[in-house]
Amino acid sequence: MKHVFILNPKAGPKSRVEEMTSYIEENLSSLDYEIYVTKAPKDATSFTKNYLKEHPDIDIRFYSLGGDGTLNEIASALVGVKRASIAAYPLGSGNDFIKVFGKVDDFKDLKALTTSPTKVIDCLMLDNLTCVNIVSYGFDASVQFQMQKYRRLPLTGGKTAYNMAVLNAFLFRMNYPIEVYVDNKLFFDGKALLMAVANGICYGGGYFCAPKARVDDGFIDVCLVSKVSRLKIMSLIKVYKNGLHLDEPRLEKYVHYTKAKDVYIKAKGNKKISYQIDGEPGKIKEMHIKILKEALNFVIPSHLIKNN
Repeated sequence: MKHVFILNPKAGPKSRVEEMTSYIEENLSSLDYEIYVTKAPKDATSFTKNYLKEHPDIDIRFYSLGGDGTLNEIASALVGVKRASIAAYPLGSGNDFIKVFGKVDDFKDLKALTTSPTKVIDCLMLDNLTCVNIVSYGFDASVQFQMQKYRRLPLTGGKTAYNMAVLNAFLFRMNYPIEVYVDNKLFFDGKALLMAVANGICYGGGYFCAPKARVDDGFIDVCLVSKVSRLKIMSLIKVYKNGLHLDEPRLEKYVHYTKAKDVYIKAKGNKKISYQIDGEPGKIKEMHIKILKEALNFVIPSHLIKNN
């Protein structure tokens, strides 16, 4: 088997390329391996696709050394490729997808990941885009979108950029008129605070929006929170973060949760709605999301496999 380590120098608060390269060279020299450092957004996808073409007859294990965005880029090139698998070594700020299997620390033994078993998991397909973890719309996606802009300003990296983005979203727009269809039936028509379309269970650095989700059940989990006041948001945000919103009586009339195989979302009016796919933001008028069952071979640490 060929082992290909893909390092994102932009993941996390500082680059760990030199550290991880030294570790691989010193501890994994017995493997048939290559190391690649990404150069730009989407570079990991292009590299992975080209690598598969150049090595058509061998099994390959790719390693995502970065965050959820890096994992998404590599996985996008591996959907349906049975001779390839992907492992995640968490270097990002959130590393949310792997929390569906266990704790982030469970994935921090790179040597162990080289011999760990794989599990066939589902992915989401959004028009021509792949999602491994979660697509979200509305308030939290707007925060992600604004944060990208604040990060470019002097002295506004990390938490400062995030806090400024939250303040911006909180002050200027809180509700988004949308229509949502699940399995070709109207699910919601009105103003929503946010909506998560999930394969995994959490996003945003640990907000457990879809606590019932499984990555191998062939279903999309849909969690929509309808219009709420700013005052109520402040009192209930911790409940949502901890994944307790489905059993909270105070949220019963606001939270809409279901499972589906097909989801269609349309922003009403002339404005596009903010969205994010595995941490990468954008704006769109409408989107069609489908489940891709048994789409990806994902590496799980051996000690977690019994629970998954």
